[in-house]
Amino acid sequence: MTHPQKRKRYLLLASESEIDYTGRKEAVRQLLQRYPDLDAKKMVWIGNSLIFRTDQLRLPEMKLSLVIRVEGAVLTPRAASGSISKLKRAVKPPQGGNGQVLH
Repeated sequence: MTHPQKRKRYLLLASESEIDYTGRKEAVRQLLQRYPDLDAKKMVWIGNSLIFRTDQLRLPEMKLSLVIRVEGAVLTPRAASGSISKLKRAVKPPQGGNGQVLH
C-alpha cells in the first residue's frame, strides 16, 4: 500500500477588516493552537492577509473549516497554491508595504 506524498502548499487567509499587531499575534496563536505542527517561521502577513505553509493532505479540511476571529476581524481562506509567490501577487499590499514576518 502506498501513501500519498506529502507536498507543500500555501494557504491565504484574508480579512476585510484591519488587523493590528496584537490581532496578528493572536491569529497566529490560534492557528498554532489548532495546528501545532505548523511552523510560525513559514507565515507571512501582507496587509490584512496571512499566508502560511501547510501540506496537501491537510489543505482540503483547512479550506472548508478554518476561520480565525480576532478583534472583530474574520480571517477566512481565499486561495491556495504550491507557490507562495502566486499568493503574494494575489494580495494587494498596503502602500509602500512589504510582507511582515511575525514570529
